[in-house]
Amino acid sequence: RGIVSMLNMVLDLINSCGSNEPRNIASKLNIKVFYKRMPVGVSGVLIKPEIKKAIIINSRLSRRQQREALAHELGHALLHGEYDLYGGLDSTTRAKLEIDANTFAHLLLNKGVQHEKERCN
Repeated sequence: RGIVSMLNMVLDLINSCGSNEPRNIASKLNIKVFYKRMPVGVSGVLIKPEIKKAIIINSRLSRRQQREALAHELGHALLHGEYDLYGGLDSTTRAKLEIDANTFAHLLLNKGVQHEKERCN
């Protein structure tokens, strides 16, 4: 997915949800969000059961980090539905999916403004 189509997707999402706040967007998309203690180094996980999606965010993170992690996981939920994120993805594909999710999170949290020198982690 190119940056222009991703930007348009993010702007449409913000417009339709009336917010760029990840928790509001998850709620509008009927994605449950849970906050649980997770191992250090794990920010969040997307769960994709057949019926309902859910995201688990590491409660050890700061509020800012939790917001960034949720935006990142929303990126996976909205961009990568055709991939088995837990399956045998090769490292090149996995790296590309992570970059996509980071870019999505950055655009969402900055309301569509892309800062070339900044990267969302």
